[in-house]
Amino acid sequence: MRIIRGYEERMAGYRRALEARSIRTPAARLRELAVDEIRPVRVWTARNHNTPPDALDSLADDGDEIVRWNALLNGRMPATALARVARDRHRRRYVVRRLIAHHGNTPGELRRELREDGVCEDCSPECPGWSVYGGQIAVRRSRYEAAGLFRRTEAERADQLLSWQRDDHAFFAAGACHILAWAFTASPWGAGFEIRVIFEPGAAYPVHVYASDGRWAFDHCGWTPESWLLAAYEHERVMTVDVSLEEFCARYWHRLPEQYAHSPWERARAYVARYNA
Repeated sequence: MRIIRGYEERMAGYRRALEARSIRTPAARLRELAVDEIRPVRVWTARNHNTPPDALDSLADDGDEIVRWNALLNGRMPATALARVARDRHRRRYVVRRLIAHHGNTPGELRRELREDGVCEDCSPECPGWSVYGGQIAVRRSRYEAAGLFRRTEAERADQLLSWQRDDHAFFAAGACHILAWAFTASPWGAGFEIRVIFEPGAAYPVHVYASDGRWAFDHCGWTPESWLLAAYEHERVMTVDVSLEEFCARYWHRLPEQYAHSPWERARAYVARYNA
C-alpha cells in the first residue's frame, strides 16, 4: 500500500477523486484517472457512468478488489471484459459470477453458461438480481443533474450572446438540448438511437430532449442509463420524435440552429466527441 505524505499531495489526490466523480469529466481524462496511483481515484472512475468501456476493461483487472467490484457494477463494462472475468479460474467467486450473469452487457452465450453452472436459474430482466443495474439501487447511485438545474435567467433568454457564453454543460442542458440530441444521433455513436422528449404533468411543451436506444440515454450529462435519467424528472409522458428538427422546433417553440448567437453544430459535435473520443 502506498502511503501519501504531505498536505499538497493529499489535496492533489482529493482533487483527482473529485474529477473522477464528476459527470463533466471528459472521456480522455477518465482514461488517465483509471490508472491513477491513488485507490479512491480509481474507485470513483470505476463508478462514473461516463467512463469509457476501454478504461473499464482495464479497471476490471485492477489490483484492488474494491476497484474491480465497482467496475463490474458499471453498466458500460464491455462484454469482452465480463467474459474474461467470468471465465478466469482465479476469480470464479460465486458473487462475482452472479453479478456478471445479471449485467446488461453480458452476451447470451455466457449468460446461458452461467445459468447451467447454477449461478442463476432465471437470468432475465425479471430476475431480482437485475435490480442492481436498473432498479432503485442504481437510481440512488446516480449523479445525474436534471436540466431544470440549469434554467436560463431572464437576461440569458433575452440575450442570445449571453446565453451562448454559458459553459457547455449548462448550454446543452437548457436552451440547446434538442441540438445536442440531433447532433448525437447523426454521429458515429448514434446508430440505433432515437430522439425522445419528456413532458412534465400538464405541460404542452417538453421539458427536456435527449437521445436513447431504450436502455442508454445521451444528453448534457453524457451517458446515463435511461431509467436513471427519467427518475430525475417528474414526468407525465415520454414521446419519441419522428419529425425533422425544423418541424420539431416549429411545433414546440424551440430555437432553430440559425437563431443562436453562433452556429451550435460544431459546439454540439465537440461535446458529443468529449464523451466518446
